[in-house]
Amino acid sequence: MSNSAALLANNAHYVATRPASHNVVSQTILGECLIIACMDPRVNVEQMFGLEIGPGGVQAGVIRCAGGRPQTIMRSVLFAQLLAGVKEILVVHHTHCGGLFITDEKVRPAFNHTESCGGPWKDAAPFAATQFYLGGFGKPNETDEESLKRSLREDVQSLRDHPLVKSSVVVSGYIHELETGRARKVEC
Repeated sequence: MSNSAALLANNAHYVATRPASHNVVSQTILGECLIIACMDPRVNVEQMFGLEIGPGGVQAGVIRCAGGRPQTIMRSVLFAQLLAGVKEILVVHHTHCGGLFITDEKVRPAFNHTESCGGPWKDAAPFAATQFYLGGFGKPNETDEESLKRSLREDVQSLRDHPLVKSSVVVSGYIHELETGRARKVEC
C-alpha cells in the first residue's frame, strides 16, 4: 500500500470516529497564538501543548517547517495575524533535529549537480544561490544544545524584527526535549 493510500485509509477512520467538536466550520479558529515547529513527526505539537479543536479547547495555529525555522513561512505568519488576530508566536526547536547536521555550506553544492534527489536541479542553482534560505542551524564548533539555543534566539529575534510581524506580537522560544516530552523556555 502506498503512503497516500494508507493516509486515506486513516482519514476514513477519522471521518467515522471524529468527535462532533471537530465539525467547526467558522472562518477561523486559530486563536490568538501561533506555534512554529519542525515538521519532524516526532514533534507532536498538538499533544505537547494540549491543543484541541472546537469551543472551549486550547487553540493555536500550527505551522510546521524544516527545523522550525521561520525564514520560509512569513506569508503564513502574516495571514495568521490578519485573519486570526494572532498576538503571540511560539517558536519550537527540538533535540535530535536533523537541522543540527545541515548547513548552507552542505546544502548549496547539491544545486550544482544536474541530478539530486531524483530530479534535475541545475536550473535552480542561481535561485538557490541568492534567493533561498537552505541551511539548518548546526555549527561545527558548537554542542547540539548551543546550536539549538543560538538558532532559537536568532529565529525569535528575526520574527521580532521582521516588518511583517506586528510590534505588539509577543515572540518566545522553546526547546522540545524528545527524550522527556518537555518544552523548555529559552530566554531570547
